[in-house]
Amino acid sequence: GTDISISVANWVSGASYDFYFGTSLISSGPMSVLNFNDITPNQFGAYSVVAHIGNCYTEPSDYHWLFVDKLPPIEAYAGDDDVICPSDDMLFLEAEPPDIGTGRWVPLTNATVVNESEAYTQAINLGSGDQAFAWVLSNGACKDYSADTVVFERSEPIQAFPDLYFLPHGEVLTGKKLLANDLIGPQQGVLFYLLDQPQKGTLQHLGDGEINYTPKPYAVGLEEFRYRICDVDCPGLCDTATVRINIKGPDSAADCFVPNLITPNGDGENETFFIPCIEAFPGSRLTIYNRYGNKIYDTENYQNDWQGTYKGKPLPDGTYFYQLTFNDDTRTAVQGYIVVLR
Repeated sequence: GTDISISVANWVSGASYDFYFGTSLISSGPMSVLNFNDITPNQFGAYSVVAHIGNCYTEPSDYHWLFVDKLPPIEAYAGDDDVICPSDDMLFLEAEPPDIGTGRWVPLTNATVVNESEAYTQAINLGSGDQAFAWVLSNGACKDYSADTVVFERSEPIQAFPDLYFLPHGEVLTGKKLLANDLIGPQQGVLFYLLDQPQKGTLQHLGDGEINYTPKPYAVGLEEFRYRICDVDCPGLCDTATVRINIKGPDSAADCFVPNLITPNGDGENETFFIPCIEAFPGSRLTIYNRYGNKIYDTENYQNDWQGTYKGKPLPDGTYFYQLTFNDDTRTAVQGYIVVLR
């Protein structure tokens, strides 16, 4: 398909030139150039020329061989684009080798290809940033007739940022996307791991860092848990963030729920006199009496930490009585009983 020419180097003005293909005369005239337009494999062979002025002829020239290499009906394929990690200084190249002709790798960055003529080889001495390589095919005279490029995108460190949500009393969180504010590349896939389970509610992971959160009845205050994300292709690229949910308490202290049973037996369940909404009213006072009216516990800032003890020692199982004064605008006071059962 290429246009080429065969020309007489020592042409003489006024001469005529007879061009032969083998023994067949194919051109005669004053032109010292034989042009081939859109050459085909059928034009492969030996060519010669005879010059003459009038009846004075030269000897035939030496044969000039014309070789026509066929353009293969294949296209270069350098392989699929891929990802490399920040610390990688070597990668594998996997092109499709041609059935006809040869291929060679051409680095488009400053990297070094170990064996440029092999379809399957390595590239070393990678610089920073993305890497690109061209796989170029040739067949004889058909130089560089097809090329394809493969790109290796270098992953960037990912960053997970904290999340803060404000949850009104009695409501739930739905469809919250924890990764929305994290720094993740557009082509970067990540794996999501929950590191903690919440203490004041239940968490449902919907996939890809999207969650639902339902607080426990009467839960108030700050809920915290952590998650970790890691690059799919570079497992060493990870980061951790904390999710904080501020659960608002009831609008009125009169709406607070106060339990009437604790079981401080060391099993980790219901160990303390836990008043869920007390965190919404810091500085609330709690006083506890036994059935004889003796004061056994008193604090100006209750922290949900009474375990049925007096002076550090367990009290007998039984019923005790409390007075609770909330630190709200009206100093709301409630009273009732609490059963200690081990």
